[in-house]
Amino acid sequence: MRRAAVAAGAAVVLYAAWGWFAPSAEDRVRDAVHALAETLSSDGNDPIGQVAALGRLRAQLTDDVVVSTGRGADIRGRDAVAGLWQRVRASGDAVRVRVLDVAVAVAEDGASATADGVAELSLERNGVPERELREVRATFVATGREWRLQQAALVDVITPP
Repeated sequence: MRRAAVAAGAAVVLYAAWGWFAPSAEDRVRDAVHALAETLSSDGNDPIGQVAALGRLRAQLTDDVVVSTGRGADIRGRDAVAGLWQRVRASGDAVRVRVLDVAVAVAEDGASATADGVAELSLERNGVPERELREVRATFVATGREWRLQQAALVDVITPP
């Protein structure tokens, strides 16, 4: 009986420690946002890295992903979004995406989350940098312990003071 009590106590302590140190759903969504930004960033001099990034990008999107750029029709589907990324990537020497000030809200059921923030989009063409800040609103869905992008909207251009 004493062994059972000790084992039960140890199980409670381990469960509490796991809950204390395990990342929250909000942290996992925030990590997914930053991982997506890292995937979208690329060096024009690394074609093998770009192929690997394309595979990571496809894994980070849902099949029915929708991206609204604010410049025409929405881009719908994993293949179309990956194709858009390839065209943007091919138009410059280097692409960099950084996400700033991300606010995450996970739905009560834990199956989806919204992430709002500011994205800094930098593109270098022939050594000339172009930079744009955009408000971004994204929806992620949980697939197991992974979070995948289901919808993204580049909302407003932010003009620096």
